[in-house]
Amino acid sequence: VLLHEIFVRLVVILRVLSSKRTIRAAELRHFSKESYQFILTTYPCPVSQISPTIHIIFGHGWQLVEGNDGRGLGNLAEGGIEASNKLLRRFRSLLSRKISPSDNLKDTLTRLWAYSDPVLNEMRVKISQKCQLCKQEGHERSACSLILGPKNLIDALINSFFIPT
Repeated sequence: VLLHEIFVRLVVILRVLSSKRTIRAAELRHFSKESYQFILTTYPCPVSQISPTIHIIFGHGWQLVEGNDGRGLGNLAEGGIEASNKLLRRFRSLLSRKISPSDNLKDTLTRLWAYSDPVLNEMRVKISQKCQLCKQEGHERSACSLILGPKNLIDALINSFFIPT
């Protein structure tokens, strides 16, 4: 139960930090510090044994938001660029013609364009997402309500950190 509480707090903070919305920084700071103290009191260990990543998320995530004019860090993420580069390499080496550079580039750009199409992307995500825990489609194990609890409670907590636009 305690581990579940930590997991939910981590999910909330990560989703708030990764958003692109305007955030109530003071509330996030309070929640982050409270969560960090919860970890330290639940699992007493020297601070030096806490993972640096966990320390940055709980201890300094709110500072990153304040430094980003009170907005989430979603607009600073490089994950999309890195994923696109990985796809580009795969498409060029495995799924394009090698008879000429122009044909190779044409095939690669065509595949990237099709891969980025919102309709096709939504269909691909729906097909690929099937929970291993509850066997339902539309979500993966990490987002399953059997682990997280009722989704609307977590979403309500997450939304409480956003300033309505």
